[in-house]
Amino acid sequence: MVLETALALLERLLELNPFLLLGVIVVAAYLAFRIFQTIVKMLITGIAFGLFPILANLLGIPIPLTLQTILWSVILGIATYMAYMGLSFFFKVVNAVFSPLKKGFQKKKPAAA
Repeated sequence: MVLETALALLERLLELNPFLLLGVIVVAAYLAFRIFQTIVKMLITGIAFGLFPILANLLGIPIPLTLQTILWSVILGIATYMAYMGLSFFFKVVNAVFSPLKKGFQKKKPAAA
């Protein structure tokens, strides 16, 4: 069923204008690259947070070194990064929505005499 749907979609894409098909391929490649970048950043953040209990133990902070503690730190790090991404996206959207209003509320400079 899924394979048939994918093949039908591929047939329809091949019937499109070559420039439109090229555009679809470029957009898909860009999205795949951005998703890959995000996954790599999440992995780096997870590894950094996973190393925290180990480094804390080396510094003398009494944190138990168990698999559960390390995995909990990794999950906390990935969740923190996802929260950061969500808030960043939210603030970008709010800034884009309200940017036209900024010009209306700016003070006009007096003309030089």
